[in-house]
Amino acid sequence: GPCTRRSGKSPGIRPDSRVGKMFERCNVLTFNVFGTRPPFDRGMISVMQATAIAHPNIALVKYWGKSDGERNIPAVGSVSITLDGLTTTTRVRFEAGHSLDRFVFAGREIPAMTARVSSCLDDLRRRTGVTLRAVVESENDFPTAAGLASSASGFAALVVAADAALGADLPRSELADIARS
Repeated sequence: GPCTRRSGKSPGIRPDSRVGKMFERCNVLTFNVFGTRPPFDRGMISVMQATAIAHPNIALVKYWGKSDGERNIPAVGSVSITLDGLTTTTRVRFEAGHSLDRFVFAGREIPAMTARVSSCLDDLRRRTGVTLRAVVESENDFPTAAGLASSASGFAALVVAADAALGADLPRSELADIARS
């Protein structure tokens, strides 16, 4: 399953990219930058946003153990099916005027998840030199916490959308590492 652009300019999306189960089917839906004129100057930008979707999967044979607990790498492989009829949709909006990141899931702010979301965003901010904070809005069109890897699809959509919004153009393997951290 290719990663494709639906509308707008989407840097970093490669049609033949196939790294990580969640990243095989991530799509950038929209990409917008406000408050600047060409040439692209991050210092003049007041808003950068992108929306991405990812699909959950269900494990048929689940892995056991971790070879690298810090990077969340399994010790052995697993067999799973990507459920491309189900989606996690995540919008990341980097905007001037925010002192902290915010995470909103299904219309409700979830402070308990903000630290992990901010950790992913901080990694991307370090790589791009962007200091703007973000509002992240995410939702699933399937039940959450039902064994369908909703947090994995959520973090896949998060890093793909943030990468597109920031214009980072990171390889999918790096995005997968950031999402797993």
